[in-house]
Amino acid sequence: MLALLLRELGDVGELGRRADAGDEEAASALAWLLRELGDVGALRRRAEAGDGSAARVLAGLLAERGDVDGAVMVLRRRADAGDGEAARLLAGLLRECGDVDGAVAVLRRRADAGDPRAARELASLLGERGDVDELRRRADAGDEEAGPALARLLGERGDVDELRRRADARDRTAARELAGLLRKRGDVGELGRRADAGDWSAVWELAGLLRERGDVEELRRRAEAGDGSAARVLAGLLAERGDVDGAVAVLRRRADGWDGSAARELAGLLRERGDVDGAVAVLRRRADVGDREAARQLAGLLRERGDVDELRRRADAGDWGAVRELAGLLRERGDVDGAVAVLRRRADAGDGTAAQELAGLLRECGDVDGAVGVLRRRADAGDREAASALVGLLRELGDVDELRRRADAGDLKADSALVGLLRELGDVDELRRRADAGDEAAAFALVGLLLGRGDVDELRRRADAGYWEAASALVGLLRERGDIDGVALALGRHADAGDWGAARELAGLLQERGDVDALRRRADAGDGFATYALARLLRERRDVDGAVAVLRRRADIGDATAARELTGLLRERGDVDGAIAVLARRADAGDGEAARELAGLQRERGDV
Repeated sequence: MLALLLRELGDVGELGRRADAGDEEAASALAWLLRELGDVGALRRRAEAGDGSAARVLAGLLAERGDVDGAVMVLRRRADAGDGEAARLLAGLLRECGDVDGAVAVLRRRADAGDPRAARELASLLGERGDVDELRRRADAGDEEAGPALARLLGERGDVDELRRRADARDRTAARELAGLLRKRGDVGELGRRADAGDWSAVWELAGLLRERGDVEELRRRAEAGDGSAARVLAGLLAERGDVDGAVAVLRRRADGWDGSAARELAGLLRERGDVDGAVAVLRRRADVGDREAARQLAGLLRERGDVDELRRRADAGDWGAVRELAGLLRERGDVDGAVAVLRRRADAGDGTAAQELAGLLRECGDVDGAVGVLRRRADAGDREAASALVGLLRELGDVDELRRRADAGDLKADSALVGLLRELGDVDELRRRADAGDEAAAFALVGLLLGRGDVDELRRRADAGYWEAASALVGLLRERGDIDGVALALGRHADAGDWGAARELAGLLQERGDVDALRRRADAGDGFATYALARLLRERRDVDGAVAVLRRRADIGDATAARELTGLLRERGDVDGAIAVLARRADAGDGEAARELAGLQRERGDV
């Protein structure tokens, strides 16, 4: 969150410091901010220094500008250094450019080095181009991604023989593809043989095929032989034809044999035809042997028919579904105390879900202290969900003291809630203490309050002490008041401290004011933003030679942005040779975009 906020504020300096300290989120935010600013030079410098986020963003920017070769080069350096994400991006880029062999080679290296995502993408790519041979080699070598991809490809090709061999070798994906093919072909015989041998894909596909054919007799024969899929499919077919009694009989035989799925389907069928007692009996039998889904359905059915006694017996035996449904039923009947008692017994036994339900019920009934007490006990026992619910409730109650205690004990959610509450209360003193102790959330909230009060003095003190959020707010407040000199002074201090965002904003401000002297001083001190702004200002004043001289100094030390602007300026004034010279130096340094522009300019001039 902090990195995103810094990006929104354009604080390149703070993001750079955090990225250099190893903050990956800050590195990513910085890279995207530099892209938004169009600062290819900074992106390239960070990429060359080993910043993976900068490299990936730079590659994307270059590709968008048409410099695919440059993007490939950037990504390949990272991929060769072991960056898996860069390797996968490189493979995608090569694939988009039609170099499927190159993409496969990149992914193969990563997959062979143990990268599971690369292995998955490689298998997918090999499948798309129909490379049965490599998929087979990789699958036979134990590549878990290649096996399923090979099976799917064989299925698409209708290669029953190889699928059969692989299925017989216990390749489950191959077995599934084979069964699907056999079903499409209507091969009841082989599906039956495979089903009888224990192939569950064949069992399911055979039952579906027999249903499509309406073959009740074969479904019945298989059901009576113990095929559960055939039994359930047969029951569904009989029910559709109006033979509900026949469907019930089929499912009951399976349910009596402890088939949980058949039992639940039987209960649903009995309930549909009005035999609720029969449905309850079936579900009870399953629930009593540990079938959780049956227990859940049973509890709902018991609530529907208002069976408090059985719900209570099941709740007392530890059935959570029965607890929930019993509490709901008692509450519907107006017995709130009874519902509270049911939930409290479970909560006291350590059930976190029951505790939260109990807290919600107490709160609805007006017993807020009781709700807090329930959640506090669970939170103190390490229940994160209860701790989160407790913080929300304390925030609503405005309980600063308990939120402070929990925040000081390390509860980050309590800290966030406390800071929000202090800001609402306008408590500058406590926010200041927390901010000075290193609480970043408090620092943000404090700045918001100071900004709302228009407290320039404290904002300036905090900015001078290095609080970047105060500096940003101070600049905004001074702008609103029209104190441009104050804005320039504040920006200058932070720019001099290495804040790129402040340097960029200051350069723009000085350009607006037409302050050539201040821009030149900053440019001479190495400020790139001041250089670009000074060149634009000189150009506006028709001092093209001055602008060229300013940009050339930056370009000569490797500033890609200055080189690009210098090239454009030279071309505008007709100095094509000068433009070519600048582009050639950048191209020789590995700038693919410059190389592409150089080639185009040479073609225009007839050099090629």
